[in-house]
Amino acid sequence: MVKSFIAISGYYWLIAWTTAKHNIIQVSGFAPSTTSTVLPPRLASSALFSFDGNNKGGNSFSVPDIDFSSIGDSLSNFDVDRVVSNVKGDGEPLGSRGEYYTVAQFVLIFCIAIGGIPYAGPAFQFIGGPGLLLGGLVVTLKSFGDLGSDSLSPYPSPPRGGALKTDGIYGQMRHPMYTGLLMVMAGLSIATNSADRLLLTALLWYLLEVKSDKEEDFLMEEYGQEYIDYKAAVPGKFVPADLLDDMPWNQKE
Repeated sequence: MVKSFIAISGYYWLIAWTTAKHNIIQVSGFAPSTTSTVLPPRLASSALFSFDGNNKGGNSFSVPDIDFSSIGDSLSNFDVDRVVSNVKGDGEPLGSRGEYYTVAQFVLIFCIAIGGIPYAGPAFQFIGGPGLLLGGLVVTLKSFGDLGSDSLSPYPSPPRGGALKTDGIYGQMRHPMYTGLLMVMAGLSIATNSADRLLLTALLWYLLEVKSDKEEDFLMEEYGQEYIDYKAAVPGKFVPADLLDDMPWNQKE
């Protein structure tokens, strides 16, 4: 019953939305002749909702002209041996074909299928989680100390009278304080075996990516060429560049 309610609500939300838009909505690249009605007949026959594909003031909904009847023929001609050969490759070095992205893709599919994120077990949960959390606290405190009170601010814009910090931990990565924060949040997520916290940590990472870009715009305005040189000398934003270079996917034969 709940699913039916959600489906019906979504259906009539679509009607309300199209009414408010009051213009032609078509998917680019699809011919008007393939248009199909998605609204109730009473509304479809009204002046507002016209579905002839050429309406000047109503709403049109175009769907692609796809022949699904050929699915059986396509699958019957499927060459499994060729697919296996494609997977094996022709002796290319590991990582040269982007295997790591595929592994990550199937790991996520597996987690979605089982409805959660399995961890390596209690040992990882009770050791790895707190270890990452404590490591993040150390990185954060080191970042506070190296930045100094004159340059510390919660806002992207640098405080007046501050100085550009390029040594200490800031000589390894440009935003180590955010690194420490992410480590703490990830460690807490693992220690509590919380998939929701881990998902929110990923969202926090994205937010900090955007915030740090804005912060660097302010720093560029404040310090000009000095910050450009610093950015070139320290390419790592949240992770030291040397550590990233040692990752398997960055190894080149």
